[in-house]
Amino acid sequence: MGRRARPRLVAAAVTLLLLTWGAAYAAAQDCSGEVYSGYACVLAESHLAQVTHPTGLTAQETVTQPIALPFEVTWFGDVFDEACVHTHGVVDFSCQGGVAGEQLGALHAYSAPLSIAGAGSVTYGVVGEAPERRFVVSWNSMTTASGATVTVQAVFFEGTSDAVVQHWSVSGAADPVRVGAVSASGDDRIMLHDGPGPLWDGRAYRISSHLFETPGVTPPQVTFVLPESVPEGAEVTVVGVGEDAEEEALTFAWDLDGDGEFDDASDVDPSFFPGDDGSYRVALLVSDGTFSVVQSGRFEVTNVAPEVTAAPRVATSYEGQEVTFEATASDPVGDALTFTWDFGGGEVTTGTSPEGRHTWSDQGTWPVSVTATDDDGASTEYAFEVTVENVPPQIMSVTAPRVAVEGEVLEFTVEATDPGDDQVHAGWDFGDGSEVDARAAASHAFGDDGDYLVQVTVGDEDGGEAGRVMVVEVANAAPAITSVAPTEAVQYGTYTYTVEAVDPGDDTLSFELANGPRGMTLDGDTLTWTPDAEQARRGTAFVMVSVTDGDGGEALQFWDVSVAIADGDQDGMPDDCERAYGLDLLMDDATGDMDLDGLTNGQECAAGSDPSVFNGPTAPALAGPSPGRPVQTASPALVVAAAHDPDGDALRYTFEVYSSPELEAPVVVGEGVEPAEYGALWAVPVELEENATYWWRARAFDPFVGGAWSEVGVFTVDVVNEPPSQPSPLAPVGDVDEAQPRFVADPVVDPEGDAVVYLFEVFSDEALTTRVAYGQTTGPSWIPSRPLEDDARYWWRVSTEDERGAGGTSSEPVAFALNTANDLPEVPRIVEPEAGFESPAQDVQVTWEVSPDRDGDPVTYTVQVSESVHFDTVVFEHEETFTGEEGSGSVVVPGLDEDVAYHVRVRAADPFGATQFARRPFSINAINTPPVPPQMLSPANADRTRPGAPVQLVVKTSRDPDGDPVTYTFQVFADTEMSELVFKESGRVPLPDRTVRSTFTPPNEAKTYTWLAVAEDGTGATPSVTPRTFSVVVDENRAPKAPLSLMPILSAEVTWGDLTLAVKNAEEPDGDPVTYTFQVFADAELTELVWERADVTETPTGITSTRVTGLEGGAEAYYWLAFATDQHGLAGASTDVARFVEAAAEPLELDTPEPSSGGCSAAPGAPRGLGGAWVMLALALGATLRRR
Repeated sequence: MGRRARPRLVAAAVTLLLLTWGAAYAAAQDCSGEVYSGYACVLAESHLAQVTHPTGLTAQETVTQPIALPFEVTWFGDVFDEACVHTHGVVDFSCQGGVAGEQLGALHAYSAPLSIAGAGSVTYGVVGEAPERRFVVSWNSMTTASGATVTVQAVFFEGTSDAVVQHWSVSGAADPVRVGAVSASGDDRIMLHDGPGPLWDGRAYRISSHLFETPGVTPPQVTFVLPESVPEGAEVTVVGVGEDAEEEALTFAWDLDGDGEFDDASDVDPSFFPGDDGSYRVALLVSDGTFSVVQSGRFEVTNVAPEVTAAPRVATSYEGQEVTFEATASDPVGDALTFTWDFGGGEVTTGTSPEGRHTWSDQGTWPVSVTATDDDGASTEYAFEVTVENVPPQIMSVTAPRVAVEGEVLEFTVEATDPGDDQVHAGWDFGDGSEVDARAAASHAFGDDGDYLVQVTVGDEDGGEAGRVMVVEVANAAPAITSVAPTEAVQYGTYTYTVEAVDPGDDTLSFELANGPRGMTLDGDTLTWTPDAEQARRGTAFVMVSVTDGDGGEALQFWDVSVAIADGDQDGMPDDCERAYGLDLLMDDATGDMDLDGLTNGQECAAGSDPSVFNGPTAPALAGPSPGRPVQTASPALVVAAAHDPDGDALRYTFEVYSSPELEAPVVVGEGVEPAEYGALWAVPVELEENATYWWRARAFDPFVGGAWSEVGVFTVDVVNEPPSQPSPLAPVGDVDEAQPRFVADPVVDPEGDAVVYLFEVFSDEALTTRVAYGQTTGPSWIPSRPLEDDARYWWRVSTEDERGAGGTSSEPVAFALNTANDLPEVPRIVEPEAGFESPAQDVQVTWEVSPDRDGDPVTYTVQVSESVHFDTVVFEHEETFTGEEGSGSVVVPGLDEDVAYHVRVRAADPFGATQFARRPFSINAINTPPVPPQMLSPANADRTRPGAPVQLVVKTSRDPDGDPVTYTFQVFADTEMSELVFKESGRVPLPDRTVRSTFTPPNEAKTYTWLAVAEDGTGATPSVTPRTFSVVVDENRAPKAPLSLMPILSAEVTWGDLTLAVKNAEEPDGDPVTYTFQVFADAELTELVWERADVTETPTGITSTRVTGLEGGAEAYYWLAFATDQHGLAGASTDVARFVEAAAEPLELDTPEPSSGGCSAAPGAPRGLGGAWVMLALALGATLRRR
């Protein structure tokens, strides 16, 4: 029935809808005018309507037609999605029909005769757009008994609980008149008014008028076949059957999606997919052109469980590694799915993602299941198994010394983890025949120096192993001497000493006498020596012994041996000395001093010197001050060179200063002066007299005696420099007829005897403010280097200055007049153009000053213009004569050339001679001319550079025709079309090397750039230039270096079951990852390839190897090589070709102890701790390492 909320207790639904009325009223049965709620109950006039479209309702019986609403309607708390249209003009929700009244639970039936005065039709449909749609049912063109034609509508409004009944008057007013309303939210349900007074109160009765159609015309009969239920995703076919009594053609229209619109299909048996599970309504509208009949029904769609499969994303799974599973699931109607993964052991995850993740800690076969559940609760499970492979343990870190010394106890540790939960054990092989098993930490001491290949191997409980090899550089340790040498010997007695030493390693020691006295020998480790007389006289002997271990280690022991001398008379002097210098061997004469040098005979014998020869110091040489030169301090420093003492004794010096050359009595004496590096220096401790002369000497003393006096030196004290006396000018005076006269002054004497300089000055005015000549001489006369100006009066003076800059006062000035011959005119001064003037016009005015001739002669001025500074060619010349005038002369030079530099010169001439030319440069710049294009130097066209490297842009300076200052602008474009400017720098100026530079740093990418530079003068004029290009290129890929063959090499014998080829990893210049290719040939020419393996991945240990399988043998010898290829496919050079041969007999079986429980054991037939391949590798690698 369309209801989706609680049913109402009253069976009859609320009537919403049609009420028509007329002007006349008739008393209704059971409606006698009783007042309900203040209103009289009356029956409205009935109306006739003929139903023609599209309801298909008949008038012979009360027929109810359900109509699907386009939106849900709430009516007094109940929600409805369909209503019913009745033939008697009622639209309600009850679909019961009939006429009834409802008041306080009582039903009042009534009826009345109908007056048929016209015909009408019923239609319904949707008006407007969501969310403001309206559903309208209309009784159209209904004629009342009074003949009025009206239209009555029942209207439902979307989003509210209101319905409205309206009356439209066709012959009345143009606007519709609202005559009734129903509101579920208010008290009033229906109110109708006909002028003043009440007509009907909807709270008392539900009143309706019957509508009839024309008898004899019947609508079609409709049935259709619909399944009761279908599964999700299944296609549904409905079959409609229609019969028409008048055999009129029928049309079919289906509402298959429940939206109230019959627009989904038009055939008799359409098929469709309903979608998700639930209850579905299907309606069929059949029309014969006159009547339309609607038939509806419902069916159920049942839920269907989804389908699911799953698999891991990788082919092989490993313990400790997260495995990702991908479930593939589908639902017939696309329901949202959830996935539940069960990985065994109670580990279950649930989510909306079809992806599952899990990590197993141990190898084995594990059950996995995934269950897909749709949003309606249906589920499907898919189960499978996953095989997890063992993963060998991983070495996280190895702590091991890289360098050590022999005999040092070293600590080795390894830290390893297992991706699963296996227990990990470790074993060590130190490369010197010693091994340690089943420990993560080990201690070891190497007995000899060298490079040792140390390997640690870790294993898990499932047979997985990992290893790491490292090289320990063991340096030699020097031996140590443990014995103490005797330090005393006797003249002519035997001295012996056996040296004892130990070595930290196990080296064999060698003994050597590195230093010793004459006659000492070393036999093995024993020293022997018999001191002679000379050695006894010296008293001690220095001995040094060296102990070496053969590996560069050395221990030294050195000591002094005291030797007692032979002394028969016991006076402390050796008998040999007394005999050599004639002393008495039987009496004590050691305290005597034969040579009176302050040293006793015993002291000189002990020192090895002759007691009969004087051993005192020599006389020192004088070093300063210089003889006869003045000193400029009252307390001068006296310096002597070092004296020599034959015995090397420490010396002290004595200085004496005298005021007379006879050295009668010293003025001051200095004693005990300490020596310096160069000799001795003594500063006189008193102030000596000014301008006085002094004489001095010095001598040296050793601890025993003084040496001879030095020579006598002399100096003068001159602290204050005194100037020379004032000179007097002698000539010239009065009238002079020589343009370069000789100037003479009185000679003067300096009080201190310093050299004197004479300073001559000549002035053109009596106030001595304008000096016209100056000279400096060492004598009292001077001639000027240039002639003085004629016909002039001069004043001159002279002064003196000594060599140290002390000057005396100047003399009084004296005057003279010079007149030699005819006076030339003054050299003219050019007023314009100014020097360097740029003329804006090509006609230039030249102006100069005019002065009268001093002799009264007429003066002719010559003006010349030339492009050459030397006036090789004159382009303009003008002469003009002036007599006695003062002022200026001028002339216009016409039509000079643009951008040309010119020179103008002017001179004056009287009848007897001409002056020099006055000169001025100028140029013509009437039109600005841009500078010439600069010459682009670097980078050259198509140059290449590296990414990120700064590029210096260099041009040669250009010339501006106008001489304007020029600046330069650099531009760089990121394309050859110069559309993308990426760099610009303006205002650059030339450097001293006549170049202009700018720096551009390109981005770190390959690209071709275009650059140019332009020169600009002050007006902005810029010449065109030809741009250049340069490219930034990335480094080209470089091939890997050649790897190093490690094993087998040197014609090693191998067995096919244990043949491994190993190389030391190649160097990759670009850091690219590499793979290796190994090749075995049956001939030395490498033409017969018998085995090859490519794409061998490089290992991070520094050594890459591969096992040879499938090689059958038969050749006399085999040759192999390997080369590396980078990720770009570029192969490098190969190893040197190495040779090996097949072993002639079975390999030697070595005894191997049983492995301890939980420990790592070696393979049968291999040395403990390393397989046979590793032993060969260790030997090969050891052969490549240099022992220290």
